[in-house]
Amino acid sequence: MAGRRVDRLRPDDLDEVVSLEARCFPTPWSKAALAGAMVCPRTTLLSIRAADGLTAILGYMSFRVIAPEVEIFRIAVDLDHRRRGGGSALMSEGLRRAAIAGARTIFLEVRAKDNGAMDFYQTFGFAPVGQRGGYYGASGEDARILTRTL
Repeated sequence: MAGRRVDRLRPDDLDEVVSLEARCFPTPWSKAALAGAMVCPRTTLLSIRAADGLTAILGYMSFRVIAPEVEIFRIAVDLDHRRRGGGSALMSEGLRRAAIAGARTIFLEVRAKDNGAMDFYQTFGFAPVGQRGGYYGASGEDARILTRTL
């Protein structure tokens, strides 16, 4: 995914992100939920697209900073663009911005059976610290809680 750029998500990007959510998650966020996150003062939504800025969004990330802690809500890359560095670029930029905002600890939940996501997060230094039983309501799946320090 050479020649890409990571920027703040713009309001006119919402329809693309709603579509990306539907392709990436079994329980996608609604347009209203995403719009609400965009106006939350401590929440940041980042997008990644080709450097020309004209192509469709290839992925996005959502996180909230309440210093000294950050919670990562979502990180998604379009299925056709995975394993090309987009997720890593989003995570790196998210961690950089979180550190600037005063974060010292980052946590997230990930589906306990999602080994690909676990591997991805572990490459960024996240480690499991616990589990939430039945966290993903509709499916009843457990979530692993991962954390790392900055």
